Amino acid sequence: MELGEKIRQARLEAGLTQRALCGDSITRNMLSQIENGSAKPSMATLQHLARRLNKPIGYFLGEQTVLSPNTERMAAARQAYGRRDHRQVLEILVDYHAPDPLFDAEKHYLWALSALARAEETLGTSPHTVQRLLEQIDRSSIYYTESMENKRRTLLRQAWQALEQYYREQEDYKQAYFYACKLRG
Repeated sequence: MELGEKIRQARLEAGLTQRALCGDSITRNMLSQIENGSAKPSMATLQHLARRLNKPIGYFLGEQTVLSPNTERMAAARQAYGRRDHRQVLEILVDYHAPDPLFDAEKHYLWALSALARAEETLGTSPHTVQRLLEQIDRSSIYYTESMENKRRTLLRQAWQALEQYYREQEDYKQAYFYACKLRG
């Protein structure tokens, strides 16, 4: 099967129109030419299409080898995220093999979303865990948004308040002062 035919078949299996698959990255006319075999996609275009179709690039190139050691891990993380099992997403992604140009951006995005959700879930019971999770978020990711950062800051401040209170109750004034300074800083 030719490359264009594979792309068309994957698009139809995904239930997408050409326009929906293209997004803002390529034109529908270009996709039509690719699917008909009258044009070949660049590697960047093929990567875009593969991501949108949730397929590894090797699927379209006829490669039998796995192009990424993270393929199965990312599929499992996506499934866990779909079930809103944020703890499992984070556990799966701990063993992620970086760098991986195929999945790095998606990994950072799933990690950030799951870390924020998990932090919110555990804020009342484990502020140390909340702080650790929020500090591990890669804020330089291309998918990291201002609203995600605002939520991270809010949760972090709440964790610091809880930690300041905890250390004050433990009469560990040095640690209480440390978190009080973080809140003011």
